[in-house]
Amino acid sequence: MLKVLLCALALTAITVMMHAAGTLLSMRRVTRLWSARKAQRGRLGAELLIVRLVSTLLVLHLAEALVWAVFLVLIGVLPDLEAAAYFSLTSYTTVGYGDVLLPEPWRLLGPLEAAVGVLMLGWSTGVLVAVLGKIYSQAWASGAGLLAAAAILGAAPFDAAHAQVPPSAGDKARYTGLHAAAARGDAQEIKRLVAQGAKPDARDGYERTPLHVAAYGRHHEAMRALAAAGAAPNALERDRYDIVTIAAVADDVPTLKLALSLGCSAKNVTSRYDGTALIAAAHLGHDEVVRTLIAAGAPLDHVNNLGWTALIESIVLGNGGPRHTATLKALVDAGASLKLADRQGRTPLELARGRGYREMTALLEKQGRN
Repeated sequence: MLKVLLCALALTAITVMMHAAGTLLSMRRVTRLWSARKAQRGRLGAELLIVRLVSTLLVLHLAEALVWAVFLVLIGVLPDLEAAAYFSLTSYTTVGYGDVLLPEPWRLLGPLEAAVGVLMLGWSTGVLVAVLGKIYSQAWASGAGLLAAAAILGAAPFDAAHAQVPPSAGDKARYTGLHAAAARGDAQEIKRLVAQGAKPDARDGYERTPLHVAAYGRHHEAMRALAAAGAAPNALERDRYDIVTIAAVADDVPTLKLALSLGCSAKNVTSRYDGTALIAAAHLGHDEVVRTLIAAGAPLDHVNNLGWTALIESIVLGNGGPRHTATLKALVDAGASLKLADRQGRTPLELARGRGYREMTALLEKQGRN
């Protein structure tokens, strides 16, 4: 038994050294390639890097299992490398079919290899999380590649629609007072409750006021009743959204116009990204909302904490389609700067060219010549 344990210890040491060297080199290579990427790499850049990393890790695991298999052949406990590799892989991955077994003196090697395999697979999972985090954080900081990195993580890429948190069905079921009336759109109940002393700017667990709730529900009469009762039109909820940004993200022009008429400013800095309703709408390609916000005096060249203006977001987070192109045109026609660049110094024209957005590129080139 001691001999088996010593052999397992030696094989474990070899496996760990292989895994340490392989994962370290892979992480360095992938993060270096990602950091050095260019805009022309396109939206598949991050996906290809992650495919490369996953493939490398799989090969590394196979090589580690093969070391154990070669040892089994060398000591003569299995007849050939194929049988040894099969046994080693079923042990390493803890599948354990049990159709190939080791002789009794050596049978401890199977569960010991399984324990090592579990640790190595967990190690690889940690490597993937670390690299994805690195790519994701760099994407947020730099702008380029954000769409790809977020897609790999299975999340919506900097999507204001997903960043906003409207009241859930559970929230609405728990609401009482003005929040409940706002969720139902019951303007008469709102007036009755306010007359009895209810505070129009009360907050729910997510710091939404009744006015936020009514805006999410597109309950216009309820919004008017709350505003008449003194509700603050520029109030921000937990994620720093106001009613203008809520309507802008929802592509809800009637609610947007009402929110503006009630006194909510198109100039407010909103969201965790220190953006504006105009930036959120440009990102989503809500062209009519963008035109409405421009008419309301929204700042054209506000730069959020990602280093992007509304014009840049219409490109880097857009799809180059008709609505994003119309959004870009509205911003250009309104006088948005074509010279403000992202944090890598790329101008809107360079960003559009790098993504192959021909209509956007033509529009920006034409404007640049004027």
